[in-house]
Amino acid sequence: MHKDYDKNEINEMLNLLFMSNILLKVEITKEEYLEAKELSEKRELPFVDCLNAVQARNHKAIIVSQDEHFIKNLSDIAKVIKPQDI
Repeated sequence: MHKDYDKNEINEMLNLLFMSNILLKVEITKEEYLEAKELSEKRELPFVDCLNAVQARNHKAIIVSQDEHFIKNLSDIAKVIKPQDI
């Protein structure tokens, strides 16, 4: 979202979800960044996919995706479920 909106605009759009605790903001730690970077390089996968997997694992979240990067290459890092399997 930062590509098209500044921080204040994003917060305004998401404020209702934040206030109702439906959406939580998760900061990227240095350790998560470095682990995702290493995964990305070793497995030749997009950095953002690796970061999402690392953060999902660390926050006990499930990734819902049909993206093959998650399903085939990152399911050992985080639990991945296809939308149709929910």
